[in-house]
Amino acid sequence: MIVKKISLFLIILTLLISGFYWFQVRPTQIKHDCSWVKKHSEAIPARKGMTKEELQTKGLLKDCPPELKPKLLEDFAANRNEIMCSYDNATIIEDNKPLPYTPAKDWWVKATKEEYQFCLHDKGL
Repeated sequence: MIVKKISLFLIILTLLISGFYWFQVRPTQIKHDCSWVKKHSEAIPARKGMTKEELQTKGLLKDCPPELKPKLLEDFAANRNEIMCSYDNATIIEDNKPLPYTPAKDWWVKATKEEYQFCLHDKGL
């Protein structure tokens, strides 16, 4: 008789705990987890880079005339190739600067309303 009462008590207790988890704890955890989105950036290896002189010796820079300063729009149009040459060289020099090592990192951002709603729907809420 006492074993039946204990068994019945344990079954009722298990059902109450399960119901509390399913209807209270689980939705709260899902809502919390859906409120944030994990972001990640990959590691960027260090790069030695090259100086302007090294780029010139390797033939990566173009030979440009000295810097021109057009006074009129017609001068600019006439000297476009020379001006673009120095711009291209500046871009090549900038792209070959040394870069330090940047480690990979993870961070969390607040979910947008659409991301939050999608996550809730995806988890069954």
